[in-house]
Amino acid sequence: MLKRSTALALGALALVLAPAASAADPGGWVVAGERTLPARYATGIAGDGAERLLLAGATGLWRTDLRLTETVRLDAAIPGGLDRTPGLTRLGSPSWDAAGGQWVVPLSGSSGVAALGLYDAGLSWRLGARLEGGTSARWAQVQPGTGLVWMPAGGDLVAYRLAEAVPALALPRPGAIAPAARRAGALPPGGASAATAEGGRLLLAGSGDGRLRLWSLDPADPAATPRLEAERALAGEPVGLAAVTALGGTLQVLLGPASAGGPPRLVSFVRAGDGALRLAVTRRPVRAGRPANLAVAVTQTLGGVRAPLAGVRVSAAGRSVLTDELGEATLRVRPARPGTLVVRATRGELAAPPVRLVVAPPIGIPLSGLPSARLSAGAASRRVRAVRLLDCSGQGGCETTGSVRPRTCVAARSGADVRIGLLGRPASRIDVLIQDGDRLVEGGRALAVGRDALRWRFPVRRGLPPRARITFVLVYPDETGALAVATLRRGGC
Repeated sequence: MLKRSTALALGALALVLAPAASAADPGGWVVAGERTLPARYATGIAGDGAERLLLAGATGLWRTDLRLTETVRLDAAIPGGLDRTPGLTRLGSPSWDAAGGQWVVPLSGSSGVAALGLYDAGLSWRLGARLEGGTSARWAQVQPGTGLVWMPAGGDLVAYRLAEAVPALALPRPGAIAPAARRAGALPPGGASAATAEGGRLLLAGSGDGRLRLWSLDPADPAATPRLEAERALAGEPVGLAAVTALGGTLQVLLGPASAGGPPRLVSFVRAGDGALRLAVTRRPVRAGRPANLAVAVTQTLGGVRAPLAGVRVSAAGRSVLTDELGEATLRVRPARPGTLVVRATRGELAAPPVRLVVAPPIGIPLSGLPSARLSAGAASRRVRAVRLLDCSGQGGCETTGSVRPRTCVAARSGADVRIGLLGRPASRIDVLIQDGDRLVEGGRALAVGRDALRWRFPVRRGLPPRARITFVLVYPDETGALAVATLRRGGC
């Protein structure tokens, strides 16, 4: 049996490792990302299903594309005079009426009056209608295919027929629309401050105790009760919902400022199991202690369609970067030690399968000592030991600094070629430079003799001078380099 102290420790560890969702969360939705918005987008959001969003402020409406770029701006959306009669001063969260091709926007005033404003797709005012039934104008949600628009009234849901909002009842004329249906006590505990339609049901959002809660409800069923879909520790009251595929999610939740003077935030959700991320990293040698630029790209699959995703945080070795609109970024890393570099991509609660890259030692595969080779130029060969190990993984080739003096002399004949025999470790290439003082005699790449990559020949077309300096770099398959320098002397050393 576990001791009490051990059990308490394990319990505390479980709390630390608990996911963002609470124990009450049924896991129906997953956070796919979050962004801050301008302060004017403070009271609602809607989508028309045709690549357009509508964001509402206290008195203004702004139509945007799915990337939140404004295309139509209406800073004063309440027609003049309505603030006096019947006293409408504030807009609520809107919705789209596909059948009528219009935006349906709730309006309210300090005297408790509630109304609906109908705007065409370009945000021109069409007409308005006052509402009976004690409804709140915080939000209005059209139920597709029914001609009804649902609104909250205390703990009840109240529906109005859009067809009754005819010019004869248009504001500011007298008359009001009576409710067509009422679902008593249908709203979730604590009420619902935002709503949207999704799959024939209403999605409702409420908050309390610093937590966001999403509920679903079938408004056509008088006996239906709200079903909890998701719960998250997100500060700020939800002021708008939109079931729109955009910004990496399929449900957009607009949260009011979490604190006085703070900005509103838009949190994107996806259904659990949807929205999978995929991370691609251009594979290239990564060496410990050396900077490397990794080209990364992230895509997301939503509803079976895969597309690039912006705003994904890609991180590795303590560095991170956000992807651009093409889902791409360059991540500059400098791993401290050899081993494995894990590259991760996350957005909200979504995470791509990590990509693991091998981090080679600073100079490649560890060597027991400096490599050496047998060097000859038409006479007896001599063993020449490398004097420096190099990193040859960069785009500019092998990197070296400072000058190196020859430490070995090799006898040579004037018309002979230079031959290099490696001892035990095949090379992928050998670069050779022969100089007579500051004068270049020959330079280029040696030719492999045979298939074992241990024997190499470098043709000297101009002939060797009486005394020359030969520098050659052995480059191995792991892009480790070894620098060797010797003197070639005709007539012997």
